[in-house]
Amino acid sequence: MRLLRKILIVIFTIAVIIGAFAGLGYTGYQYVQNQKKLNEKIRTTQAVRGDLKVVLKESATLKPKKSVEIKSKVNGRIVDLFYDAGAEIESGSVIAQLDREEYIRELELASKDLERAQQEWDGLTPFGEIVTDPEVISPTQTEKLVDQILIEYGARKVNYVNM
Repeated sequence: MRLLRKILIVIFTIAVIIGAFAGLGYTGYQYVQNQKKLNEKIRTTQAVRGDLKVVLKESATLKPKKSVEIKSKVNGRIVDLFYDAGAEIESGSVIAQLDREEYIRELELASKDLERAQQEWDGLTPFGEIVTDPEVISPTQTEKLVDQILIEYGARKVNYVNM
């Protein structure tokens, strides 16, 4: 028993010594860390009265809250522009002038197409009636030809009116 008691006393003493060293080590570590914080250099300067110069350099893409797409009823090259970008425009205002030459050319072509279709139609009706003489044209061919010419005439007339 005495031996066991001596062993326990030795173990307890060693544990107390190890604990004391650990406590001293931790305290030393804390001290060193605090010294490092105290030794950090802090930049300071004298305050001087004066104006501050603030420079801001940024790049960005501006997007409008509202945008309007303008389309013309006819195609053409713009000859004159009456407003600058971003200007306020009243409803019904003329914004730009288009080159009329191309439009006039298209109108002349459509007019000639309509004239040709009218001549073809008149060729079918020389006396105000459609030729139905079987010796001249068979009824089936007449119906197909009349339908085709009516369709072409109608299309050319619509094209001319829409110019």
